[in-house]
Amino acid sequence: IYHFNASLEPCMSNRPGKEKEIMANESRAATYNDTPDLKVIFDDGQTVHVHSQILLLSSTVFRKMLSSEMQESLNKEIRLPGKSRAEFVALMEFLQPLSTMSLTAETARCLGMWSEEYEIDALKSKSEDYFINFAQMNRDILLFALTYNFSKLTKTCLDYMFENLGACIDQLDVITTDPYWMQLYWPKLCAAANVDMDCPEPQHLAAMWPMVASAVCLQEKAAEAAKVAEAEKAAEAAKAAEASKRASDGMILFRGRKEGGLQFGLSWLTALRIRLFKEVKLPSSSARVVRVRPVPH
Repeated sequence: IYHFNASLEPCMSNRPGKEKEIMANESRAATYNDTPDLKVIFDDGQTVHVHSQILLLSSTVFRKMLSSEMQESLNKEIRLPGKSRAEFVALMEFLQPLSTMSLTAETARCLGMWSEEYEIDALKSKSEDYFINFAQMNRDILLFALTYNFSKLTKTCLDYMFENLGACIDQLDVITTDPYWMQLYWPKLCAAANVDMDCPEPQHLAAMWPMVASAVCLQEKAAEAAKVAEAEKAAEAAKAAEASKRASDGMILFRGRKEGGLQFGLSWLTALRIRLFKEVKLPSSSARVVRVRPVPH
């Protein structure tokens, strides 16, 4: 190491301004420490001291606030009006390096809102994945996904609802406020309602929705009634086939018993005849005497 540094020393000394650059780097390095350098102030006067670098690296919005000549950057403090201190503390816990924080339904919703407003992509992705994997898809989740631009969650929720359209049609009114998703899923609605029409203009969607929902409900009821009728028909056909099979099996059994009984009767009579006439003796006189051995009962 000594020889390596010694070999570089002449080269470094020959570069103009190199000594000033080294001194400047050493000065900046001396200012690095683990003391929080940013104060976050909330409406109720509460404060939290955090490391500004964590916010700079995680959020586009915070990066703009702290990397420019804005007042927040100069004063080393930022104000978050309308925000909760507890929510911000949870946010910072998630953003810590090597954080193992696990989400719940409450924290996923809360941090998901923060991730959209402050453009924290990693947090937004994790919140979205939580709802996709663990939440029951319903109107509340769909409204949350639409409000905070969770596109993957929105699609997952809509796909589930359209697969269960009869039970979920009343919850789909929220997409009337979003022309993009309504345009995307309008063909499926038309197919379910058995109609062929173009998607209405956005300003007319909310007014037309009750009619569309009613048409879908009627088609779902008709389809359900057809399924019930088909199932009943299949059940009747199965019963008739079973009855026919039983009748056929009964005839075969009766015929077998009849034939078997006749054969048994003939065999019994033959045996009886053999026993009755087994011993026949003719005496010396002219009269015939037949001795019959009693047949046991």
